[in-house]
Amino acid sequence: DAVPQPENFDPSIYTREVFRMYTTGEEPVEVTLLAENEMMKGLIDKFGTDMEVKVVDEEHFEAKVRVCTSPTFYAWVFQWGGKVKIEGPGDVLEGYRKMVEEAL
Repeated sequence: DAVPQPENFDPSIYTREVFRMYTTGEEPVEVTLLAENEMMKGLIDKFGTDMEVKVVDEEHFEAKVRVCTSPTFYAWVFQWGGKVKIEGPGDVLEGYRKMVEEAL
């Protein structure tokens, strides 16, 4: 072994927080997502059932998830065509906005 496994390392948590191993080296942050109700299965598929969720209105819910922000995370959000939106924190939303603008 080149590097010992970190203490309290949980592979299931790691795979929920890191998107396809393309990380920026940053620690995971709590991100608030606003999603249409039909997207619940997609969020459970990615983050599991231990995310914090609350009803916003009849058509939307808010989910708090822990992720390492990266272009891969932003691409995951983008793939849903506006049905999942980043609500905060502001620096994560700005990172997403910048990536989308540069792509245009």
